[in-house]
Amino acid sequence: MKLDDLFNRNSRRQQKEYEAFRESLKSSSISSPAETKALLNNLRIRTQIFVTLVVAIAIFISFFMPELKGISIVFTVLFL
Repeated sequence: MKLDDLFNRNSRRQQKEYEAFRESLKSSSISSPAETKALLNNLRIRTQIFVTLVVAIAIFISFFMPELKGISIVFTVLFL
């Protein structure tokens, strides 16, 4: 028995999340570790592109519209 999880709530939640993730992988016809690695690599690339675009838009707004600099920085931080 763990002192920080007396009633096993966290471990049960993690188990349910793992089972849901496993079922979603099965339903998307991913069956091998190589396919999973390719999926994660694709997700990583898309995330990098998204972050780059958001930062580029914030820099563009800050450079061409200095009066909106504070607002664009706040929304960029909140968006990421």
